[in-house]
Amino acid sequence: MKERPILFNSAMVRAILDGSKTQTRRVIKLPHHNPLGQWERTSIGGGKGGRTASGDTVPLQDGIWHTRTGDCLMCQLGQPGDHLWVRENFQPLFADGREHGENSPDWKTGEGYKVTYPATDEIVDWIDSDDNITAKCKPSIHMPRWASRIQLEITGIHVERLQDISEADAKAEGVMQLDAKDFERPMERNKDGWKLCPTCAGTGLHNALGANGGVICDVDCTDCDTHAKLFKHLWNSTGGDWDANPYVWVIEFRRIK
Repeated sequence: MKERPILFNSAMVRAILDGSKTQTRRVIKLPHHNPLGQWERTSIGGGKGGRTASGDTVPLQDGIWHTRTGDCLMCQLGQPGDHLWVRENFQPLFADGREHGENSPDWKTGEGYKVTYPATDEIVDWIDSDDNITAKCKPSIHMPRWASRIQLEITGIHVERLQDISEADAKAEGVMQLDAKDFERPMERNKDGWKLCPTCAGTGLHNALGANGGVICDVDCTDCDTHAKLFKHLWNSTGGDWDANPYVWVIEFRRIK
């Protein structure tokens, strides 16, 4: 069993914590695009079957191979039974009684730190006696292993095209956690919220013109009325390209409590 880090934003962290997110998709980085063949899903030479640490039976892990060159890729995040520790935005604070100097906490081990998380905790600036802010929130990419509070076990991995996602799988991506805490309805269309849904900014309602030219308020939005449509807008809002329809690793997991 191997253990690797994986990044999630705050909305997806909350979805993992409440149990609504049990899948994640990551773009497969293909090493080439040889036109004399094509990339296809395969389980040839890939992965281990058997059981996870929790006793669940799992199939062979999917891979992807090129029909001309024979190149075969497996998911770099692991295989069923391996663990993932979640990196998220965090705020490392000195534990009670710890201070700079001989009693400083140890960053390598985390001893002497207490950690809060913007996804679920109220974050306040910690100011010392000299009025210096001494503990700001840090981005997820800088989170050390000791600061992580969420550990996942991979229960399955397969390959598919991004746009082939089913309604059930889109729900398993945790899209219902895309709430006003992260995506408040913006007043201007150049704000990030509109990336979630170009029509209603993810609120599910928008204003429309009536037959007589009048404005009808709070019309149900049909551009994000399914889990799959919400996932499309989520994918684009985080820098992905839905229209490119790339091959993706579909990683299923369960949270280890």
